[in-house]
Amino acid sequence: MKLPDNRNDRIKVLVLVAVGSIGVVYGVAFGLIRPLMARNQKLTDDMDRINRNLGSSAVLISRIETTRAENIAIANEVRDISARYLLKPRHGNYLIGATRYMEQCTDPDSGIQSINELGVSVLETREPSAGPDQPKKTFKSYTAEITAKCSMNALARLLNRVETGNPYLCVSKVQVTSDDRDPQRHRVTFRVQWPIWGDPEAEETLVAQAAEGAIEQ
Repeated sequence: MKLPDNRNDRIKVLVLVAVGSIGVVYGVAFGLIRPLMARNQKLTDDMDRINRNLGSSAVLISRIETTRAENIAIANEVRDISARYLLKPRHGNYLIGATRYMEQCTDPDSGIQSINELGVSVLETREPSAGPDQPKKTFKSYTAEITAKCSMNALARLLNRVETGNPYLCVSKVQVTSDDRDPQRHRVTFRVQWPIWGDPEAEETLVAQAAEGAIEQ
């Protein structure tokens, strides 16, 4: 392009060319930078969202681990209670274990004469009775009836040892009848109910959970 001969005109032309060049450069730069800025903002928003999700996941994982630890602790507690206090069958017979327990609670004055099996029953709960399609009851009760002849003091000691030796059993239907021929000793009958496992699979699952927790620790 040929510039005008007049000095003022040449200055005007150069100014117009410079302004046009700046506009072109600005337009090109704006066209390139604006998408980059938008992309950068999107990346920032995505990272913020990912960080929030990671934080939520960390909280959830922490809660899962806490719940798992609590479940294992409960499994250990119930396993220990089961081992110490639930009546277990010996050779398929609960009466053997019940008799052995009562023998441990007696003294020479207890005067136990017989221990008779009354059978197994479902523990009374506030829940509605289970239908045929509902899960098995986890626990049931085994009842035996004890007959003895002893003084009131001896009976009180016997019942105290029976109940304190196993806080999960229940003594009921205590009947005392006097004997005119032996006024110091009375005919006594009472029932003892032990908790037992109603669902063997529940016991196996519990033991497995407790063992799994012990391995992890």
